[in-house]
Amino acid sequence: MNQSSETKIGFVGAGRMATALAQGFVKQNAISSQQLFACDVSDQAREAFRKQTGATIVENPAELLANVDILFLSVKPQILPQVAASFAENLQENQLVVSIAAGVTLSQ
Repeated sequence: MNQSSETKIGFVGAGRMATALAQGFVKQNAISSQQLFACDVSDQAREAFRKQTGATIVENPAELLANVDILFLSVKPQILPQVAASFAENLQENQLVVSIAAGVTLSQ
């Protein structure tokens, strides 16, 4: 992926791990901040992510899916099933989903 790419990346969960990944993508010129999107239930996490990455913040995972090609699931493992269920019906065939939730197996 290079910065001229139109690939858009989204994060469900905008905490420290998501922020670190997003900052790395931008710093390495893999994407621009205009290609980053995120949602989070925490106002504080959303604002910190926006300030540190320049990303667009959206209201919910379904809205996030409408805007991205790659979706990072960066939520706590215990809420991953609930979060995944909230957007599963809106997932498109060509979207890549990557989980960074610790200890969650593929079958889960």
